[in-house]
Order: sequence, then structure tokens, then C-alpha cells
Amino acid sequence: MKKTILIPSKGRSDAPETIKLFETISANIGSDYEFVIVVEPQEADKYKKFITQNTRLQILEENDKGVSYVFRVLYDQIFLGDNNINFLLDDDINGLYEKLPIKEAEIMSEIEGGNQKTMQLDRIKEVFDFMCLAPYAVNSLSFRHTQWLSKLDYDIFGRICTFICFNKEYMKGKEIKILDDINKYDTNQYRLYLENYVPACFLKNGLLTAITYKYAQFTVPMAENQGGAYNDYHNTDQPKLSAEEVSRLIGKNFAKVVNNKGRVEVKIDWQSLYDYHDGLQPLF
Repeated sequence: MKKTILIPSKGRSDAPETIKLFETISANIGSDYEFVIVVEPQEADKYKKFITQNTRLQILEENDKGVSYVFRVLYDQIFLGDNNINFLLDDDINGLYEKLPIKEAEIMSEIEGGNQKTMQLDRIKEVFDFMCLAPYAVNSLSFRHTQWLSKLDYDIFGRICTFICFNKEYMKGKEIKILDDINKYDTNQYRLYLENYVPACFLKNGLLTAITYKYAQFTVPMAENQGGAYNDYHNTDQPKLSAEEVSRLIGKNFAKVVNNKGRVEVKIDWQSLYDYHDGLQPLF
């Protein structure tokens, strides 16, 4: 069974970083993966140029429903579909990094980024292949500026977003339970931050989440990149409303609504959340 790479895209069919990412993935994944670009009906014609032997379009049923709606559609496929491994990526990843061997134990703790070097984007299949090996139900690629945080190739907990691997081999048959929890988030009302809530649904069901630190990524800053969810982030009250809903669903003891450099977000204590629900699990 092929592994699937799912990338939703909106308003970026001509964006240089999106074009480069899509063409690079198509050219380098061979027959091991299927690349699926998920688009709205109103933009399907603009994205047809990316179709290749291993790349196809998935056309959503509706336009302008928001990124959380799109994720909900894709989560149904990921959790209920036949493929064991599915990737979910942003469409504006424009940099990859690899961790260098550590010659001195203190290098990572004292020099942020001191053991890191840029790698060519056309090595992205190497990243996909490595993340498939992580023994976790869900793991996410670290960001360039957080790669130094761990001395391990994989580490538990952290922010799961932007470049995610879902592996049903490690979901212990809990796919339906996880999906039921995810579906408590009303995407008709809340258009953002579903991706922040989803890891909590794994932790609540006793499944550890992980971050891949052997490699890292860089994306175009939200404030500079039109298209996608740009309008919802910058021109609506959705950041505040969505963050408050995520906090309510997870529990305010574990998820706090914060202001991060002028943008309202939700900050989650993953370790405490897992420990709490792990303590509630039946012993037999």
C-alpha cells in the first residue's frame, strides 16, 4: 500500500515557494508515495498544472469553508482509510535542515542551532522515509529554531503542525475514538487551530505524540504569506474564538489562551495533559 502525502492549498498556485515544493515532491518521491494536492472547486483549474504520474488533485465539495473544515475532511480519510501512513503538510515549506553529529555534549544546550546545517529541498523523501520509522501514532517535523531542543532523533510531546506523519500501526485500534474526539470541534463555527487540538485527542486516548528532531523545516512567516488561512488569521476574530474553543475542549488547566507577538494563540501543557489522562486509564 502506498503512503500518501496530503497538502491542502488555497490561493497559492502561482506562489514561488508552493510551486517549488510541489514540483520537488513530485520529482523525488518516486512510486513509494502518492502526492495529493487538496483544493477548492473554484481553484481546481489553476492547480491542474501540478498533476503528474504520482501527483493528483483532490477537489473539495465546498469553497471558502476554512482550513479547519479541510482538515476535518482529511482526518476522515486518514483515520478511516486503507493507508497506514499519511502525511499532512503545509503548502509553503521552503527549507529543510539536518542535525549534525554532536562531538561535544554541551553544543546543543549552549549554542542554539550550533549543530544544524541546511539541506537541499530535493532530499525531502529522505525526511518522509525517516519519519515513517518513528514508533508513534503521530509525529511532526521540528522547526528550524526548535531543532536544538533535543539531543534525540525523536522526542515525545511538542507542537504537532505544518509537517505531520500519521501512522495507524501505532494507534492501537483507537482510530474511531480519536476521530470522535476530533469531531467535537465544530468547524462550522471555528476555522483555526484544529491542528492544535488534534494532538490532545491522541494524548487523551493514551497515545504519545512525538517530534522528529533529526530533521527540521522552515516555512514562510504567516504575516508575509497571502493565501491559505491568511485572511482568517489577520482580518477576523477567529484566532481568539478558535483558541478559546480549543482551551475549552482540552480543559483550561492544560490549555491557555495567550497573546504571542500580537496574535492570539492557545498554549498547551502536553505533558500534564497526558499524565492526567494516563492516570484515568483503567488498569485492566
